Amino acid sequence: MFATHYRVVQFIFAGLALSGAVVGTRQARGDESERPIISTTIDFLDYCFFRTDPSKGYFTEEQYDEVIRSVAEAGITKIYLRVDVCGLTLYPTKVGKQYAGDGRDPGSTYLVNTLKRYDPAAKTVELGHRHGLEVWAWDTLFDDEATMVYYGAETDLRRRFGEYPLKDPFLVENPQFQWRLDPRIDAKQQEEAAARDLDAPIAAIRIISDTRSATNRVTGEMFDILVSNDNRRYHVYEGNWEFRVESAKPPVLLIEGLKIREPYIKLAFHKPWPTDQSFTITGEADGFAQLLCGGAWHKALCDFRDQVKPAGQGGFDFVTSRFAWDYGRRVLGIAQHVPHLPRHYGMVELGYAEVRAHKLANLRELAAYDFDGFAYSIRTHTLGRVPQHYGYNEVTRDAFRKQYGKDIWTEDFDREAWLGLRAEAVNAYLAEAGKTLGSRPLYMDCPRQEPGAPYIRPYGGMPFQPEAWIRDGAVACIRMLGISSGRKVEPEFAGADRVRIVRFVDNGRMPPPDKFRENLQRWLKNPILDEIEFYETLLYTDRPEYLQIIRETLAP
Repeated sequence: MFATHYRVVQFIFAGLALSGAVVGTRQARGDESERPIISTTIDFLDYCFFRTDPSKGYFTEEQYDEVIRSVAEAGITKIYLRVDVCGLTLYPTKVGKQYAGDGRDPGSTYLVNTLKRYDPAAKTVELGHRHGLEVWAWDTLFDDEATMVYYGAETDLRRRFGEYPLKDPFLVENPQFQWRLDPRIDAKQQEEAAARDLDAPIAAIRIISDTRSATNRVTGEMFDILVSNDNRRYHVYEGNWEFRVESAKPPVLLIEGLKIREPYIKLAFHKPWPTDQSFTITGEADGFAQLLCGGAWHKALCDFRDQVKPAGQGGFDFVTSRFAWDYGRRVLGIAQHVPHLPRHYGMVELGYAEVRAHKLANLRELAAYDFDGFAYSIRTHTLGRVPQHYGYNEVTRDAFRKQYGKDIWTEDFDREAWLGLRAEAVNAYLAEAGKTLGSRPLYMDCPRQEPGAPYIRPYGGMPFQPEAWIRDGAVACIRMLGISSGRKVEPEFAGADRVRIVRFVDNGRMPPPDKFRENLQRWLKNPILDEIEFYETLLYTDRPEYLQIIRETLAP
C-alpha cells in the first residue's frame, strides 16, 4: 500500500524473532534510492490549543486532514502521533485518565470538544493511511507527572484539581511506585531544618552565572526586588540596597545592604528581554544563588517563571533544573530555606510488577488501534532538582541486597552497580512490551549519555542500555537523541548494525531555511541512518517553507 511501509515489512520478516519482537540485519545503503525516510511527530494537543478557531470550539476534521495532506505532499512518508502527556492520555481511555477531562482552560476545552466529535488516534490512522503514510503511536515511557505545574493553596484551581492536576491517577493512588528519595538525605534535611537560624535577616544576594561565553548585561536599575512570606503574594522591598558586578565574565552579581526578613524573594525585570541566544545569566538552579544570613553565605534554591501578570502575583515551584534569567519575561525566584525534597519523585520505578502491568495495560489499549508500529520516548515533563538522589525504592533495595549483599539505605555501595540494576528493570519492561506487540515493531530512544548531554538529566545517572534491548530482541529500532545538527550519528553500542537507526531532530528553535536545507542534505547521505524524525509537526505546518525544502531536497 505504501512504499515506506514495504521497507519496514521487508525488514521485519527478514529478521530473527526474539522475545516476541523482531531484530534483523541492517546493511549500509549503497545507492540514493535507499536513503533515509522522513517522518514527523504530531502533538495533537498543540493543534487543539493553538490552531482551533474559537468560533468553532474544536479542531475540525477538515483542519486535521489538511495537516496530514500537507505533510504527505512534502514527501514525508511516516507520522507519529503523540498519545499522552504528563501521565494523561490524548485519546479516549478506559485504563488511565484523559487529559483535560475537567476543561481547566480554553485549550483543554478545545481538546475535550474535539474528542466529543472524533477519536484522534483512530482519525490519525484513518487520515494517514488515506494519504499513503505509515502511522505510529508515540508514547512517553517516563512522562507520568508535570512537576512544574503548581496551583497555590488559595486558588479555586487548587481546590478543584489538587496540587498537581497533571499526573497519572495510578501514581496519585500509589505514590510508593515513584522513585524514592535516599533515606539518609531524607533524615539529613530534617536535621538541617531544625538547625537553621530562622530569625537572621538576608543581608545580601549573590547570583553566580556559569556562562563563560557571554559578558553580563544586567544592571541594578533594570529590576525590582519583591519579597513574600508565603511564595504566592509578593510586594516590593522598600529598603535600601546596592548592586555591583563582582565578575562580568563569567557573570557574578552582588546585591548588598539588604535587611530582608521574608523567606522568598523575586527579582523582576522592568522590561522583557529578547528571546534569542543573547542571554548572559544562566546556571543550574541548585547553585545559581547564595544568600548572606547570620554572617555566613548559604546556598539558596532558585526557580523562574514567565511573569505575564503583575509582578506581585504568583510564586515558584522550585523544581526547575537549568535556566537563563535575562530571557523574555522571566523573573527569578529565590528561597531562603530550601523546601524539603519530597519522599517520592515523579518518575516510576519499573522494577515493580504492578508498574509494569499498568504500563502494559496502556500499551495494549493502544495496540487495539491499527497503528503500524509503536515508539517509546524518554522526553519528560517530570523534572526534579536532584534526580541523582532518587531511586532508593524497596524493590531496588531488595534486589541490590540479594545480588550484592549491601543495603543501599544504610551502607556504602557501588553506585554504578545500583544504576545498572535500575537500568535492567527498564530492559526487562521493554522485552515485555515487545512481546505484547507481537509482530508490530517497537522503537526506543537512546540519548547521548555523557555528562551534560540533553535529555538525560531527569534520570539522575541511570544509563540507557541499547545493547541489551537489541540482545533481547525487545526493539526494532534505536532513535538517537541529543545529537547536535552538525554532529554525525555514529552509534557505537553493540548490535547497532542489527536494527534501524533514527536521527531525532528536536527543533525547539528552527534553524534558518538555508541551514535547515544543508542539514537535511547531509543527513540524507549518512549510510547509518534509516530515518530522520522531525519533532514536532506544528513547527513545519506553521512554516510551509520548511516543508517545501523537504519536498525539493527529496525530489529526484
